[in-house]
Amino acid sequence: MFYSHAEKNELGEIIPTKVLIEHLREVGKAAQQYVAKVPYQHGEELAEAALLAGVCHDFGKYTSYFQDYLLKEKEQGQRHHHGFISAIYGAFQVQKHLTNCCMPYKKYLPLLIYMAILHHHG
Repeated sequence: MFYSHAEKNELGEIIPTKVLIEHLREVGKAAQQYVAKVPYQHGEELAEAALLAGVCHDFGKYTSYFQDYLLKEKEQGQRHHHGFISAIYGAFQVQKHLTNCCMPYKKYLPLLIYMAILHHHG
């Protein structure tokens, strides 16, 4: 089982609080619904890009480095940082899935998604 969030209980024990796949689904769906409210000619494609960005935004939390950091407080330098790999993956997924999209700025979407995911904690 992979987790996205954890907290310490009153005894100082680390307790996982959110399963990663659930977190990704929730964020993806929320992003999709939020963007779908924006009236724009290509709103459906933008909502799909938002869904992909949300689903991919914490992809790097699937690494053993992050899981060890989250659940065991085990640091291995900066290997537990998940933003960069998540941003690369999100940009790739947007580029891959929106190939038939006809938005005039389609070529910029992977870069925009990359930047949004990379900096989503900052």
